[in-house]
Amino acid sequence: MGLLNSVRGLKARAISKWKQRNWIPAWTSPEEQAYLVKYAERDYLGRGEIVDLGCLLGATTISLAKGLRHNSVVSAKTGRIHAYDLFRWEDSFSELPGGFSSHYRPGEDFLPDFQSRIVEFADLIKIYPGDLTKVGWCGDAIEFLLVDANKSWDLCEFIGKNFHPHLLTRRSFVFDQDFKHYYTPWVHILNFRIRAFLEAYDELAGTCSFVFKSTAALDPAMVPSAQEMRTISDDELDEVYRFSLSLIPNGSGWERANIMASKVMFYIHLDRAAEAQSAYEAALRAGFTVDSDLKKVARLLTRSETR
Repeated sequence: MGLLNSVRGLKARAISKWKQRNWIPAWTSPEEQAYLVKYAERDYLGRGEIVDLGCLLGATTISLAKGLRHNSVVSAKTGRIHAYDLFRWEDSFSELPGGFSSHYRPGEDFLPDFQSRIVEFADLIKIYPGDLTKVGWCGDAIEFLLVDANKSWDLCEFIGKNFHPHLLTRRSFVFDQDFKHYYTPWVHILNFRIRAFLEAYDELAGTCSFVFKSTAALDPAMVPSAQEMRTISDDELDEVYRFSLSLIPNGSGWERANIMASKVMFYIHLDRAAEAQSAYEAALRAGFTVDSDLKKVARLLTRSETR
């Protein structure tokens, strides 16, 4: 036990030092950014493109670009990273690390700031500003798909039908940044419905992300519509969350609890308050820790009761 604690301590100190030297203030953790650097430097083969959906102020884009710059296998690097964002400031961004909230008001365009932050890697990056559902994808093969734009039922359907089918069989990866976040139940429904085409690859322990590997070509018709996801039966929803929990058997208490919080959020999104309360109480009875996103959905439940 003493040796194990020593190893954990060394790892924690190493991460802390890396964070001090390299971490870009963002909602992505040092572990997530380090993973992206390592992937683009050592694992990316250049057989398809790198797509960053929801790049915000560029932390993930820069991490991928740092790795790609030092990739010794890929020679054709120009424009291989495709960065998408609406580039419009939102109230929720006020919690973003780095003090950016003092720079912008809701609705303001922050594309110039993004461009200035990536200037060192501008040759590697193509920028796609605007509504993702209107911009779309060019149709080239995708070797690495980072998804942090999956913020609604409709976006989930669009991404599943317009980006996932371009993944390379047995070669492509999906970096799902909201897999362990309470707000996005559609992520779990989509991954459950297309589970024959994606396999678990990396839990990315201690983060909200999860990495899948493509196992077969996906027919867009297999992607459920937004309406199908909203009207999923309670029995299938239970299957969905059993499946998601099975993918992180070794996850920390808060990671697994966050997944259950997204089940509660499914009902909150649909204004089904009684069922949301029931799902929350079931999660507590099952022993999922409240020191997680379950706290956030509990606050939302309280607000819905007082309306």
